[in-house]
Amino acid sequence: MGSILINLARSSFGSLLIGWVFAHASFILPLKRIYDSKTLVAFHHPQPNYATHIILIPKKAIRGIHAITRADGGTLIEIVQTANQIARELNLSHYKLIVNAGAYQEVMQMHFHLIVA
Repeated sequence: MGSILINLARSSFGSLLIGWVFAHASFILPLKRIYDSKTLVAFHHPQPNYATHIILIPKKAIRGIHAITRADGGTLIEIVQTANQIARELNLSHYKLIVNAGAYQEVMQMHFHLIVA
């Protein structure tokens, strides 16, 4: 199921739909949630590339880091605070928090990868 969702999210249609889904209907997605608030969801990547690979996605349609406005400052703070909280809960002494943009961004919804290689 995870690979189907990832392929859909990477498609042209999925790029239009994904922001809306996270903003209005993220509760229907079959994800192993680590964190879920009114504004943010974090879950284990369904196809991880690293020993620890967690995705943090705002529940607001933001196409990418290039589309952030001043009004999104609270969202960015919550993402960083949540990444730190998850790292503490998982006893991670080190991690990377990555955001992709431009040609490196496969899914057109801003998201961050918390990884440990």
